Amino acid sequence: MRRHSLNGSFRSVMVVLFVFAMTALAVSPARAEERSITLPKGTIVERVHEGHYTFMLPDGQTIEARGCDMKKGQIDHLEITDTARPERAPAFGNQGTLTECETLSEDEVENSVPGDYMVIDGEARSLPAKIVYEGM
Repeated sequence: MRRHSLNGSFRSVMVVLFVFAMTALAVSPARAEERSITLPKGTIVERVHEGHYTFMLPDGQTIEARGCDMKKGQIDHLEITDTARPERAPAFGNQGTLTECETLSEDEVENSVPGDYMVIDGEARSLPAKIVYEGM
């Protein structure tokens, strides 16, 4: 009579589960790293079309922001290039939020220097500001 060993079957099942778990970890998408970029005083904003803006920073960096809802401060996609250093590859990001900028009143704008604020869709916003986003 032959005895069946559960020990060998158990090991086989454990090996299969281990390989499956390691494969699942290897192919799971990496968690995006939270990053930010500061929009310093002197930043110029250009509205390309509805939901698409270009931020030109004084240091030569350009931020293309697409899928924007500026009333809520939300940006779907970012592309950051440095025109002063063309050898650098552009940085990309998703799910950006425009933070640390306040809407200025007409009196505050009149008492400010033009480089101290940016105008987005007719609203003056204080500088410096920040865009926080998920890096790719």
